[in-house]
Amino acid sequence: MQTVSLPRLGVLLALGLSRACTSVGEAPVTPATESRAKAQRAATVGASEAPVLVELFTSQGCSSCPPAERVVAELAQSHTLGGRPVVALAYHVDVWDDLGWADPLARPEFTERHERYAARLSDRRWYTPQAIIAGSAHRIGSRRADLTEAVLAVPPVAPLAVEVARSSSALEVVATAPADAAVWLAVWEDGVATTITRGENAGSEVVSEHVVRRLVKIAAAGARGRATVELDPSWRQLGAVAFAQAGAGAIAAVSVLDLPSS
Repeated sequence: MQTVSLPRLGVLLALGLSRACTSVGEAPVTPATESRAKAQRAATVGASEAPVLVELFTSQGCSSCPPAERVVAELAQSHTLGGRPVVALAYHVDVWDDLGWADPLARPEFTERHERYAARLSDRRWYTPQAIIAGSAHRIGSRRADLTEAVLAVPPVAPLAVEVARSSSALEVVATAPADAAVWLAVWEDGVATTITRGENAGSEVVSEHVVRRLVKIAAAGARGRATVELDPSWRQLGAVAFAQAGAGAIAAVSVLDLPSS
């Protein structure tokens, strides 16, 4: 476990949380694992199932995170895990910026989201790379077999109706939220290249996929909402997913959006 800087230490002590950058190997996915996965999915999942949301909390300053980001890249291509549809997001957090490399993709609001999950799901442990599955379970993000197991345990996820229009600089999004969950929109970018010159991953050339660029609340629980989501003109290869969630609780509905051309 790394030493906590004093400003962050005050936050962690107030929450009763501890943080760590894990150092673990990736458990292999065996043919037997995949066979069990497909059998379980056939027994529990309908054809109209929406994808399971997998949220990875990662940092370019954490030496254990690159393997987990490779898993996200694989999921960005395959869109499935254990035979179930999934959509993966990579939230870069700033908690390791004090180790010598300030992650240029990190946002404080993503760190806050990570903290809320840690307080509820992780026995108050806060680590990277940490994957949150459907808002209801956590696993080490580099362990694909463990992620598969967790994805298979998630109840079928409902689709979410969302309207989206795009201009050259923004998305206009409209959605009606379920009675007990707000609707959020995450915009991601693919193919984000970074040269890391300092810190634990110094000398690495990394290309990150499904990097969250915006996370915006569209509608409060039980309400119809509209939001303008601004887009940076430098961003390329964009995608978006809308999901319904109560607080930092389980995710009840998901829809991957087909973004119109600008």
